[in-house]
Amino acid sequence: MENKINILYAEDNPYDIDLMKKYLTESGSITLTVINSGADVLNELNKNTYDLLLLDYKLPDISGFDILLKLRAENNNIPIIFLTGFGSQDFIVQVLKAGADEFIVKRGNYIEKVYESVSKILKVKPGIGALKKNNSRPLKVIYIEDDPRDADLLINYFEDHARHIILLHVYDENEALDKISGGEVCDLILCDLKLQNTNAIEVMKLFSDKGVDLPFIVITGQGDENSAIEAIKQGAFDYLTKNDRMYSLLPYAIENAVHRYQNVLMTRKYNEELEMLNRNLENRVNEKTKELEELNERKDKFFTLLAHDIRSPFNTILGFLDILIADFNEISDEEKLQYLLDLQKASKNLYGLLINLLEWANAKSGLIAFKPGNINVRELFENVAELFDLSLREKNISFNIVSGESTSAYADPDMVYTIIRNLVSNAIKYTDKGGIIELVSEKEGENVVITVSDSGIGMNQEEVDNLFKIEKFHSKKGTEGETGTGFGLLLVHELIRKNNGAIECISSPGKGTKFIFKLPAGKHGN
Repeated sequence: MENKINILYAEDNPYDIDLMKKYLTESGSITLTVINSGADVLNELNKNTYDLLLLDYKLPDISGFDILLKLRAENNNIPIIFLTGFGSQDFIVQVLKAGADEFIVKRGNYIEKVYESVSKILKVKPGIGALKKNNSRPLKVIYIEDDPRDADLLINYFEDHARHIILLHVYDENEALDKISGGEVCDLILCDLKLQNTNAIEVMKLFSDKGVDLPFIVITGQGDENSAIEAIKQGAFDYLTKNDRMYSLLPYAIENAVHRYQNVLMTRKYNEELEMLNRNLENRVNEKTKELEELNERKDKFFTLLAHDIRSPFNTILGFLDILIADFNEISDEEKLQYLLDLQKASKNLYGLLINLLEWANAKSGLIAFKPGNINVRELFENVAELFDLSLREKNISFNIVSGESTSAYADPDMVYTIIRNLVSNAIKYTDKGGIIELVSEKEGENVVITVSDSGIGMNQEEVDNLFKIEKFHSKKGTEGETGTGFGLLLVHELIRKNNGAIECISSPGKGTKFIFKLPAGKHGN
């Protein structure tokens, strides 16, 4: 074990790669070369020599099983440990018959099984994952023995034949606890079964109660099988009888116990990390589930309100049509004209709602192409003013534009036009005759700030807070009985978000409303 073990690892799952790197190479005794595809595995083995191949079954191009067959057909006898996420009995037999040295299913603490398999296949000591890690210092063992003659014999033997293990002799368990609590580095506790006032089993219980977590080996001058069984049950890693053979076996027993213990710690840490990962995943799933439940609840409310607001203009249209058809010859031309005007108004309101709904759905699903560019804000203001010229004159509303000739924003012109159109439409709807609407744009740093304000009826704070919530939008009649759903504001909010902007609303009852939104400023040279 003076030289490192060179292992080729065929795996394309980054999670498994990280685990294997972390735990297999931690000791410093193994060099791990990772290959992500089957073709590269074959090329690498043709160029370089490795002690062992860790071969995953699922690779992106060639299956691990096909690689196994090809290597054995070419008389390549490199030891192969076959790894897979599943393992039916028939498949295991098939893989082993094809020439794999070991078959490991990637479940639980399978990394520890990889350690054991590497040790067995390469015929190295079990300490490949542990003892090499400690080669910078000897193993330190606290040796609890109340017979000084037995203690001297064993200490002398280790000094002559196992200098990589240092025995720190103490006479009782209390002295051992004092050393450990005082910061003494210790890899293992070696304890005689029979002590003057207690025994090794009681010492193990005491250490456990005190929170001392170290491997234990029990030795005894009496071959008591029941005591051995009880010691192992209590957590001892080994039990040896004092005889001539024990001296030669004990160093290996200590090395093996330390190795097993370090694997236990590694597995414990691995399981803790998996448990934490599972908790995090569970929390994320719960959060996402809650979000989806809330979203579904909001959508249910939204569609209930939307159905109501679509039904209302349809009822108006169908009602007036029924009257016109049923009483056509009895209704005067003036009444017919009024009915037609009401039908036109209801149809326009319904059309506007459906257009907003379609545009909002397309924006949410990403079906609207986003084509940003430099746009002249004042030109957009003037185009919107022209669109609403008749409505403004009907309500005698003053319409003011405050914007520099060269003020530009970097956004999608069609989307920004839709935003301003909806905000101005709302302003007209909720402003009394003779009121004022004002459009203002000004540059602030890297943004252009656009304000749409009116002298209308305003809103209370609760209404303001619910403006852009899908489950809260509701109908509110304008100053002349105009219908409105507030749905256009949902579209405004979505389009501003798509243009990397933000919007806020300031309003109070009887004092008008002001919508302020920001867009990125125009880019020079575009």
